[in-house]
Amino acid sequence: MSRLLSIVTITKADRIGLVRTKASIEQQQNCPDIEWVVVGATDSDLEVVGSGPAATGLCDGGISAALNLGARLATGRWISYLNSGDIYAREDVLMRVSPVLERLNANRIVVYGDFYEAGDGFRHLRHANRDTIQIANSINHQSVFIGRELAMREQYDERLLLGMDYDLWLRLDRWAEFHHLGFPVAEFHWGGRSSRRDWASHQVMVRYFLRKLNNREQMRARDIWNLSVQLARAWVRHTCINSVAPGWQSRKGRTQHAKRPKGF
Repeated sequence: MSRLLSIVTITKADRIGLVRTKASIEQQQNCPDIEWVVVGATDSDLEVVGSGPAATGLCDGGISAALNLGARLATGRWISYLNSGDIYAREDVLMRVSPVLERLNANRIVVYGDFYEAGDGFRHLRHANRDTIQIANSINHQSVFIGRELAMREQYDERLLLGMDYDLWLRLDRWAEFHHLGFPVAEFHWGGRSSRRDWASHQVMVRYFLRKLNNREQMRARDIWNLSVQLARAWVRHTCINSVAPGWQSRKGRTQHAKRPKGF
């Protein structure tokens, strides 16, 4: 019988983050039926974490290719993607979610929770909501539990460098069910390319609707409205980043805000 859960960690030259993520996994209470899969770790990285990973792999492609490789290496019925440096929100997260995973259909249901965004000097709780997925992405893949068979069927698009999780949610939204846990699952560490999810979300949404048009799918009034909203949000964000943010950077004490302008 397969394990209940595989935790897949993607890393690249981040030993400190890898140790931090390993510590979070080891602190999870009463969860023996899990395995840890690490993709992208070198031999020296693995020496730092010591024993722990049940499987490891190297990937020459981008983040999407690494996530897909992690799913192929996993043996659990469910997968949790916890990237290097990210941690679970509390020590009892997996203990609380395990009974839910045991009773739900891993081949059709995506389980997700809320999450924290954290960085130097801040930690903010973000509430995930599938109901607004057609307008904006509020689901963080670190707070998602997805069935392995489902992850193999609907893989991350390896052509995308950013926003690959939002692209996956939009595809799954057509036929899969989503189950909200109602509590924070993970703490997402702000930093790196995947942190640019706001701008990437706009691009993915526009690409999604253009693909529907290309396939001659019927566009409902709601679809046209959502596309218009995304184009407007993308234009406003682009304007703020290119005109407002440089002004913030030139002012003393506002550098931190310029690095991370609030999304719309």
